[in-house]
Amino acid sequence: MSANNWKDIKGVTLIEVMIALVVLLIVFLGLLQASILGIENNLRNQIRDEAVNIAAERVNEARSMVFDDLVDDTADTIADNTVTPPTLASCPENPYPVLIDRNIRNMTFPYGTMRDVTDLEVPPAPINTKQIEILVRWQQRNECFTYRLTTLRRR
Repeated sequence: MSANNWKDIKGVTLIEVMIALVVLLIVFLGLLQASILGIENNLRNQIRDEAVNIAAERVNEARSMVFDDLVDDTADTIADNTVTPPTLASCPENPYPVLIDRNIRNMTFPYGTMRDVTDLEVPPAPINTKQIEILVRWQQRNECFTYRLTTLRRR
């Protein structure tokens, strides 16, 4: 072969291969970051959905109580709650008096809950309606989140 024939051979150089690999790596890193973000948002939604379920359970519990026994949650009125709720650094009002632990994706998340009951009639009128507010608080990634559910109960 003459020297002129080597110059006519077409192919991919090592530099071109390295540039293609770097571009491919950048694309895969972007896809990886997008999938991690999707997983984090999915977990956040599952944790929030669990808070909604807890609030619904607490409202049903309050609706099933005798009307005159329906009062606020306080540390004194909760006799069966022997677990001390954790103090969440980003939730200054925590702990709420009732602690509920839930397992999501093999991780335990503590939820602090509180029932706030307000009489809507002013005495001396008979109290026939109460407003029940359920607060659920949890912490995720050093952020405090609160879900609030309000309902009315009539005698």
